[in-house]
Amino acid sequence: MDPHPNGDANGRGVRPVNAPIRGRPQLSCTPCKRRKLKCDRARPCDNCVKRREADTCVYPATGSVARDQTRESKKTKKRIERLESLVMELLDRGPSTNETLSDGPATSESDSQTQSQTYRNGGEAENDHDTDHSPMQNDIPPLRRLSGLPASTSSSSLWETVLQDIGEIKNYFEEHENDFKLQAGKVEDARNPPVEPYVLEGSPGQWNVDTFIPYVPPRPVVDILIAHYFGVDSFVRPIIHPKKFLREYEMFWHDQYRVSKLWLGLLFAIMRRAVHVARESGLDLSPHLGDIDEAIALFRMRTKQILLATMFTSPSIAKLELTLVHLDAEFTHSQDTSTEVWIAMATAVRMAMKLGLHRDPSLHDNLSPFECEMRRRLWLGLVQTDVLLSWQVGLPSMIVLKQCDTMLPRNLFEDDFDENTNHLPLSRPWNEVTKMGPFVVKWPLFEVFSKIASHVQDIHPNDAEVPILEKEIFAARDSLPPMYKVRPIQDSILDSPAIILRRFTIDQTVHSGICVLHRRLFPLARTHPQYSHSRKAGIDAALTLLNYQALHYHETAPTGRLAGHKWMATSVVRHDYLLAAMLLCLDLRQAMAVTTHPASTDISLWGKERREEMVAALETSYHVWRASKDTSIESFRASEAVAVLLNKVRSEESEKPMPESSTGSMPSVETLEISPPEFAVPNPDPYSLSLPFSEMVTSPGAIDWAEFDRYVMGGNVPVDVESIYRSIN
Repeated sequence: MDPHPNGDANGRGVRPVNAPIRGRPQLSCTPCKRRKLKCDRARPCDNCVKRREADTCVYPATGSVARDQTRESKKTKKRIERLESLVMELLDRGPSTNETLSDGPATSESDSQTQSQTYRNGGEAENDHDTDHSPMQNDIPPLRRLSGLPASTSSSSLWETVLQDIGEIKNYFEEHENDFKLQAGKVEDARNPPVEPYVLEGSPGQWNVDTFIPYVPPRPVVDILIAHYFGVDSFVRPIIHPKKFLREYEMFWHDQYRVSKLWLGLLFAIMRRAVHVARESGLDLSPHLGDIDEAIALFRMRTKQILLATMFTSPSIAKLELTLVHLDAEFTHSQDTSTEVWIAMATAVRMAMKLGLHRDPSLHDNLSPFECEMRRRLWLGLVQTDVLLSWQVGLPSMIVLKQCDTMLPRNLFEDDFDENTNHLPLSRPWNEVTKMGPFVVKWPLFEVFSKIASHVQDIHPNDAEVPILEKEIFAARDSLPPMYKVRPIQDSILDSPAIILRRFTIDQTVHSGICVLHRRLFPLARTHPQYSHSRKAGIDAALTLLNYQALHYHETAPTGRLAGHKWMATSVVRHDYLLAAMLLCLDLRQAMAVTTHPASTDISLWGKERREEMVAALETSYHVWRASKDTSIESFRASEAVAVLLNKVRSEESEKPMPESSTGSMPSVETLEISPPEFAVPNPDPYSLSLPFSEMVTSPGAIDWAEFDRYVMGGNVPVDVESIYRSIN
């Protein structure tokens, strides 16, 4: 008898002869695998680029990513088939079984309510929170409730409807299984810069100034970029003083090797930002720089390498300035939410606090008036960026305003002060538009928006704070100087595009704050009249935001008043528009599913029906999203979401004589229990769906806003400009 049937003499395990061999997935590209070279797994990889064989750099389709996607697809198919067989079995059992299942478990409703109330009371007693005991706590249907219909109305016809939709979902899934991968690839190719083959020799600790000097373009080219960055119409945040920088710039050209690595990194970051903005503004710099994408990739790579080389140095104002300019360029270049930028911003915030920027510089006797003012500008830029990026990624702000006392910077031109200034002049009147003025003017709005974001992220939000915060944000808007208050664009004939965009951006902060503030109570308004104001305020703000979206798209066209400023539509601005569109989608979906309380109807709130107005705004928004779907994954998802809702609205209109028909409808995620639940019935006209998209708004009053926040992480647009102008007046 073998004393080691499953191992050798040393006790080590031995694979059975008939055991299947599990091959290792190939991660390297095929040429590197053949040459036995170390592959960096880029697309194309560095080895193929150096050999000028980028077109031959291919990867096998059996990698881990493809295998995971195939496994997930098979899992989803099995779940659909299992659910279909379950439905068939339920149909065969007859109506009695269905009624039993519809009534739920044997536990009575009163018992479940008692248990739920006991849990809530125990939790409140244990946590000792001052929570809000509004009627909503007892009236809201629980999240992910299957249906609002009584159990007695459930019958096999409901299951037949689900079964019909399951078949359509299966067909659509099988036909469009690769659509998501294809679209995601298109977006990545359009968004990402070319592969950066600009690797430097040696370690970051060995990189000196002379390592980076050869990559600085000739002075005439750099002069153009510097002039564009600090130009009169520049929208960059004025955290770099132009007069001081230009003096250092002149010294650099006299002796290029006497500057620090941080200053050289700042020069690369400024050039990268200037090239990007110039290209988006329609300025052709290719005669000076060659391929623009390669120039941006080179400047970006050198900036990141200098940041890497100085990573372990002590915090300094120069390092903070370089970090902020680089992050500003990263944020502007990305059209979608970037968690990486937010994480890097956390490093900048900690660096600024270590330098004491959160305390007013007047407390330090060793700082000049110039240094004090520039430190205030840096801190204001950090705080405003932190508020926006933190809200965009759905997390609390990193800066606690109660722990900071830095005063606001003054409304001054850059020529009003420099390093030799002994006393800062008084702020200029608000009708004198400076580069710093718009950032200072909208600070009261940002302060209230920060409170709103904190309110909606509270675990136990107090509903009594909603009207207070609404009054505060409107009061902040009313306190704006007349120069910065929004006005119809036809009344701004003599105003520059810069000030026009500033006005709309500032006013957009107000309406975005209103949408955020009322979005939690918004789904309850149709059935709970005490929340009808949330519906009215939310729809008004959402319609205004979508009007701004259409107006910006129309006026930034080549023949528009704001031509050349399309790059101003950052990912934060897109996020506001997406939130507005989803609120309108939710309201329209609820109108089809629930009976609206008389006090919450359109007639009661506005004195007129607004359904068609909302549908028209969503139609225009759909085309705007569709125009940028190949460069922004959020735009692509938004177009899919709006298309699903518009298809359902139009389908309902055409099927009103047959209310029991379910053709074109889509079962909710909660009903199907499918993961991932991104499917939709194809309906190519008039809103094409490139990808499946699951309804987030199927269950009225039970929208999962946390899931919505996670999720939101071409052609001519039929814009009725005159109607937009009238709505803004």
